Amino acid sequence: MADLVSEGTPPASESSKPLARPRPEPNVPRHRFGLAYMILAGVLGAAVGLFVVLTADGGKKSEPTWSTWKPKESGVQRLNEIARHVEGRYALSDGRKLVLVLSTPLEVQSQNQPVPLRAIAVTPGLPGQSAQDARFYDASTGWAFNFCGAATDCALPGTASQSRYALLQREALELALYTFKYEPGIQSVVAYLPPAKTAASGTATNTAIFLRRQDLAAALDRPLDRTLPTSKGPLRPGRMSQHELEVVKQYTGSRIFGYEFRPLQDGTVSIVLEPLTRR
Repeated sequence: MADLVSEGTPPASESSKPLARPRPEPNVPRHRFGLAYMILAGVLGAAVGLFVVLTADGGKKSEPTWSTWKPKESGVQRLNEIARHVEGRYALSDGRKLVLVLSTPLEVQSQNQPVPLRAIAVTPGLPGQSAQDARFYDASTGWAFNFCGAATDCALPGTASQSRYALLQREALELALYTFKYEPGIQSVVAYLPPAKTAASGTATNTAIFLRRQDLAAALDRPLDRTLPTSKGPLRPGRMSQHELEVVKQYTGSRIFGYEFRPLQDGTVSIVLEPLTRR
């Protein structure tokens, strides 16, 4: 090393200047660079994965399941499936089914042939007002569920009671909720109730529960069991809690109607609903 320095001895005027030494390079093992790249790649991959998930889900958290049971069929078969499922959840005190439920388009029998309904007319039910003052709804976007009991003319067997009637209201509500939730094209549901005799005249009256999608908007936005709690086995008369009775009344109490079928001027047929109770 001494010989190398003497060969390159600078002039006397520059001998006092210190020799510039190169800055030492950090001695970092190569395996550390590999580890750092792996960590960065992992972070980048996680970020990309999170971005894909958020993009696919719209950045929203997954919503809770609306119902534990869901129909598997489509179209008319789906509506029939809903009817079969719901009818099995209600029973008389002796354990027999409360009613059989027939799922069908809105129609009326004429000369033993089904005739589609053109409109649903809801009258105000106020003194001095008639069908001319009715509100009309498109029947082609509606659906019907016919309740048939085991007695004559589809009436319920045995003695009539408020608890049995409350079950019919609950069943109509449940059918409508499932229908609106899983069949988006349906905008209204008519549940034809079994005929019941009035106390005053003793004659049978035709009654139905008419529910529109917008009537049940709040219940459709939350899980079903928050509106209609799940029961163990078929629900029988007198088994609903007071809170559940109030919920059923809230959604159906003012939507119970007497009904009849009337021809329209263009030759088609409408169903005219007259409220039995006022809001």
